[in-house]
Amino acid sequence: MNNNKESDLFRLGHIRDCINKVEYLSGKLYNYENFEVQWVEQDAIIRNLEIIGEASVNVSGDLKAQ
Repeated sequence: MNNNKESDLFRLGHIRDCINKVEYLSGKLYNYENFEVQWVEQDAIIRNLEIIGEASVNVSGDLKAQ
């Protein structure tokens, strides 16, 4: 059980960090037109969203139930 808690805390921290990065990058772009043309920021945002998805899938069932 303790291992699940440590693993969940690690994953939740990773999710939080990625959310912060997405918010920061989104704020720099201002609008969708900039998102379309600034491919570096676009790739970074998409990659962080992928990481959030991967981390959330691997959170324990107990935490998901809560």
